[in-house]
Amino acid sequence: QATERSKQIDRIIVGLLARAKHDPKRLSRLEELKSVWQAFAQTKDAEIIPLILAGKTDESRQLAVGVQQGRAQKIRALAEELGSAAEEAARLAVDHAGQRADQSFRIFLLVGIVFAVIGVAMALWMERVIAGPLRDLSRAAGRVASGDLTVSASQDNRADEVGILTRAFHAMLENLRRMTNELHEGVGVLASSSSEILATTTQVAASAAQTATAVSETT
Repeated sequence: QATERSKQIDRIIVGLLARAKHDPKRLSRLEELKSVWQAFAQTKDAEIIPLILAGKTDESRQLAVGVQQGRAQKIRALAEELGSAAEEAARLAVDHAGQRADQSFRIFLLVGIVFAVIGVAMALWMERVIAGPLRDLSRAAGRVASGDLTVSASQDNRADEVGILTRAFHAMLENLRRMTNELHEGVGVLASSSSEILATTTQVAASAAQTATAVSETT
């Protein structure tokens, strides 16, 4: 189970590195996370487990609760930092999209006012087909900017700027949901797996000590 967890973490880190290749700062933190994790896994596989198998439970326990515990804390801190950075980046992206939606709304509202001079009917038509959907989109963008990724807005197959903006907003929202879910899942797996591996290693060391004591008593 520990080996499978390690492989799963390796796959998650590789995926995150691929996604962050255009973000130097995030890529640097992910490289640091990868380095710490590899050191953690190397120590576990090359030192702690062989010590346990050799009956050196005290030495294995010192490694498990010493340097390994520090690495596990570092992994957890980096994972939380990356998760917070991803949430902040998502919030900024949504704010930018909200600003674009607001700008588009103001532009089309101005156009609506100009056409209202021509006739009330034209103004009502503009309100129905342009300003209304943009207001809905602006409100949806505002809710997303506040952290509510469950928001939804009406969609249609319009070929004009409103339809393009609506589809772009939905595509961006889906990407944000997927990215946030993947990052939260990755952070959760990294944090829980590090703790589980550390606990498993400590339990194995304790079991080895108990076995050695039992053999000694039997002898």
